[in-house]
Amino acid sequence: MKSLRLLLLVLTTSLPISACTEFQTMRGGTAEIGDVNIDEPTAGIDQLASAKRVYKENCAECHRDDGTGGPIGIDGRTIRVPDFTSDQAKRLPDKAYLRYIRNGDGEEGMPAFKDRLSNEEMVGLVKLIRSEFQDDEASPR
Repeated sequence: MKSLRLLLLVLTTSLPISACTEFQTMRGGTAEIGDVNIDEPTAGIDQLASAKRVYKENCAECHRDDGTGGPIGIDGRTIRVPDFTSDQAKRLPDKAYLRYIRNGDGEEGMPAFKDRLSNEEMVGLVKLIRSEFQDDEASPR
């Protein structure tokens, strides 16, 4: 619980800063990560299928197939993986998810994926989280 509070504190204090950098919202406009522009507000069938594959290969081990996360043991320590289906996770904006996927959080045990996944794959993962694990219409962008 303490680590989740720390994560939320870091995310909420970094959001105003990140709003002025490389990320823009994914709803109602263009999401930009680096030099990638995604104009579609929701995932298409091909992007969703690709995101499911990426999630299964890179995320499901910790976040589980159903996105519920929970405590897991990795490298001799127990990590409390966030639950994507929780109200708290639903309130996080897309750019917070993108930053977390891209840069990770060593203290929390989340690896950085900026060198493993393309920008399109990271955007696809956020769209997958919203469509598969959350009430897509109720989530902020």
